Amino acid sequence: MRKSLAIVTIILVISSCSNNRKHDKLTFSKSVEMQANLISEESPLMSYPLDMFVTDSIIYVLNLMNQQWLHCYDKVTGEYLSGNISQGRGPGEIVSCVQMWYDQELKEINLFDNATEKLLVFSVPDSSPKLLFKKEISFAEVPQTVFIKVWPLSDNTIIANVQCGSLDDSLTRFQIFTFEGELLDTCSDIPPLVGDDRFTLQQTSITMSPDCRQLASVTLFGEILELYALSDDAISDRHEKIFAYPCVEFRDGVLWETTDTVMGFPFVCSDKEFIYASMIDGTDANKFDKIAIFDWKGNALMKVITDYNVLRLSVFDNSLYAIVANSSNDLFFARYDLTLLSL
Repeated sequence: MRKSLAIVTIILVISSCSNNRKHDKLTFSKSVEMQANLISEESPLMSYPLDMFVTDSIIYVLNLMNQQWLHCYDKVTGEYLSGNISQGRGPGEIVSCVQMWYDQELKEINLFDNATEKLLVFSVPDSSPKLLFKKEISFAEVPQTVFIKVWPLSDNTIIANVQCGSLDDSLTRFQIFTFEGELLDTCSDIPPLVGDDRFTLQQTSITMSPDCRQLASVTLFGEILELYALSDDAISDRHEKIFAYPCVEFRDGVLWETTDTVMGFPFVCSDKEFIYASMIDGTDANKFDKIAIFDWKGNALMKVITDYNVLRLSVFDNSLYAIVANSSNDLFFARYDLTLLSL
């Protein structure tokens, strides 16, 4: 059965709103300033980056450019190496993709095509930037369920962010399915949001720990951090930290900013100990030059104030790699040395 999902477009306008609900103020144990160490002074060949990860020698960036979805850059010089994964509907091809997951142990990359609802798995060779297509798993035939994002949990299970019905009658956060589409567990609880603020959950960034046992979600509108514990077939210990309510309006299928809207976290990544989120920290959506660092209990450990806007992040070997933008919106690869932060 053909299924469709409306894509919400963010349009920023000025209106008015008030929000006096109780929340936990976002207070960091420590605040530091750190300049970005640019990998190259030249802006790399790149369209808008959707996601990224880093290996021993290569930076992989998810962005549709020249009809290919995944692009490889030299980790030391930033030099463009090659493109991978053609746009299309054939085996090993992708129509639309907004997120990916890299398994460091298996050296596999998983990308979810949200247009065709299939999970594609590629192996990452040590000696070449070219990916090798392994398999794909389709969830298009699961009835009355639209899969938005998918991550692998085990040899036969995935965790998914799905839409069942409309947001008014059936918003759920995460579910665990088998590869055959059998539902094993679900978390229907959502943060205590009311009215249009609930729609902020459509604008989230999500990360999973390397061992696939913890998951964190952050919101672009409002400062909300959700934490989950995972097993191969269950979700447990859900916990949220609401530092600021979004205070948004949702009209005609569009999320509208108001004069009281608080902007949150555009992007998030993680390692086994910490969660790293780019942060706006205020109401100016064009100023996201900070990195918030949390532990997996949701404690706000450190705010890093940097000299570039931080678009995307990836952790590797005591370094936080990033795609950053200057005041002219030129993009660069950068590295932050985590050993200097004394976490």
